[in-house]
Amino acid sequence: MTGIKMRKYSLFCWLLASLVCLSCAHNKNEPSTFEVIDYNSRIGWVDGHCLAIQNNNLDIGSKITVVQLGEQKHRSAVKVAKIVAKVLGKATDGETCFPLLGDRRSVNVDSGYSFYQINSYENIGLAIAVTEEFLTSENYIFDYCATMEGISFSVKKTDQNIQEEIWNGYYYLAYDTETSC
Repeated sequence: MTGIKMRKYSLFCWLLASLVCLSCAHNKNEPSTFEVIDYNSRIGWVDGHCLAIQNNNLDIGSKITVVQLGEQKHRSAVKVAKIVAKVLGKATDGETCFPLLGDRRSVNVDSGYSFYQINSYENIGLAIAVTEEFLTSENYIFDYCATMEGISFSVKKTDQNIQEEIWNGYYYLAYDTETSC
C-alpha cells in the first residue's frame, strides 16, 4: 500500500473503532433512543398488595417501584411517593387480590393482565408500579381518574413541555363510581 492509502485505511479503522466505543458508552439505566420499549410489560396498576401487569414472567423476589398516587384532590403529577415492593408470587383469588373478586375477575383477566401479590413495608392504595427505575424520573407523570365503572391509569412522558402518553391501564370495579375523567 502506498502512504496515502495507508493513512486513509488507518483513519477509517480509527473512525470505526471510535463509533463502536461511542455506541457502547450510553447509560445502561436508560433505554437507547433506538430501543423499542414494551411499556405494558414494565408498568402496571396496583390495588392494595395486588399488582396487575401485562407480564406473565415476573420472578418471585423481583423488586418493583410503586408510585403512590394518593387522594385524587391532593396528588401532584410530579411529586409522588415511591415505595419499593417485592413480588411474592402469582395472585389467584379475590381474597388477597381485589381485582380478582367475583364480578371484577373476568373483565380484568380478559384485559390481558397477570396478577401478583406484592409486599412492602408501607400501605399501598391505588398506585402505578414500574419494573424499571428509569420510569420514575421527573420526566414521567403518573395519573389516574375514575370512570363510570372503574379506574383509568396513565403514564405520560414529558419532554420540553410536550406530553406523550406511553402507557394506560384500566381497573374494572364492577360498580358505578363518580366519574372524574
